Amino acid sequence: MIEIGKEFSTELLINRKIIKDFSVFSGDSNPIHLDEKKAKNFGFNKPVAHGAILIAIISKMIGKQIPGPGALWLSQDISWLSPVYVNDFLKLTIKIIHFSKASKILTLRTEAFKDNNLKVMRGEAKVKINEIIKKEKTNTILVKSKKIKKINKKPQILITGGTGELGSKVAKKLIKSGFNLILTYNKNKSKALELRKEFHDKFKSSCTIMRLDLSKNYDDDINKLSKLNITALIHCATNRIKEINIKDIDSKLFYEDWVVSCKSSLDIIAQILPNMINNKFGRFIFFGTSAIKDEAPKGWTSYLMNKHSLWGLVRNLSQELASDGITTNMISPSLIDSELTENISDRIKELTALKNPLGRLATGKDVANIVNFLLQEESEYVNGQNLFLTGG
Repeated sequence: MIEIGKEFSTELLINRKIIKDFSVFSGDSNPIHLDEKKAKNFGFNKPVAHGAILIAIISKMIGKQIPGPGALWLSQDISWLSPVYVNDFLKLTIKIIHFSKASKILTLRTEAFKDNNLKVMRGEAKVKINEIIKKEKTNTILVKSKKIKKINKKPQILITGGTGELGSKVAKKLIKSGFNLILTYNKNKSKALELRKEFHDKFKSSCTIMRLDLSKNYDDDINKLSKLNITALIHCATNRIKEINIKDIDSKLFYEDWVVSCKSSLDIIAQILPNMINNKFGRFIFFGTSAIKDEAPKGWTSYLMNKHSLWGLVRNLSQELASDGITTNMISPSLIDSELTENISDRIKELTALKNPLGRLATGKDVANIVNFLLQEESEYVNGQNLFLTGG
């Protein structure tokens, strides 16, 4: 275990045999190392040990202890503070002063002392930690039913707002790709039943529907999620965009949007995250808007506040959960013609489409294609990203 501040040490007597053996090995027959009389002629009371002998001891400690087998010594800077003579008794210490988890590089402080505690050497080393490469590929718990390790519960993808324009398009794409789904709905139960029947009849696929009103007290419903093997969350649920006059702020309207978009995200994650960590696999996908980086439309204050909050959540989750095999990303499309944007005039939608290089608005299908990619093995290195889907 890597522990900052942990220190390792070894002791040795630099006798004549060590110096002689090293001179034979290295070919360094400088008389100051081997001949006492000649050493005195050069101003030394005794033969001087080769400095590289201490370097060899550092190498041994790195290869056997710090961090041990497989370690790659990247660099070493050394300052010699006093000569080491024959028959000097030395203590060599190595202390861990920094560890980069991302690059797996240790920074070590190296020091050597004579028996009278006189420091004779100081330096700093960098060492790369390497792991044994496994020849057999380990089975990863994936969200696809065809590629799953044998476990007690089948893996499922949770899609909130599954009956909306965006949620239903995502669901249809994922069912075609062979995923097992849990679709949540609020008021539109008939649409949820219709989708479940379509998925069963056309694709013989498993789809569970679940009522989940994220605007009210949903604790009992969300608590059920902890008992399921949910390997991905696609959080499509959101309130319709309200055009709010910033000069007449009503905090209740802001709070209603925050509960559906942000609070519910945290509550759902709290239920399904332990299972993902146990499986060492998970996917979180949230939805933003291209207005995060583009000009903010007038009246979108509440909507944009929540999207920026979700983006902050994505950035932190991606950093804190990656080591558990869990990635977190956001997809930010430009304007989509859906129930979410029904309060936006047709004229604005038409002008937006004309400005776009592709000459049209984004669609739920465009978004669904990106969601499908983020659930595949090939996307495992895509993490902490906000994928702007704007058509250019």
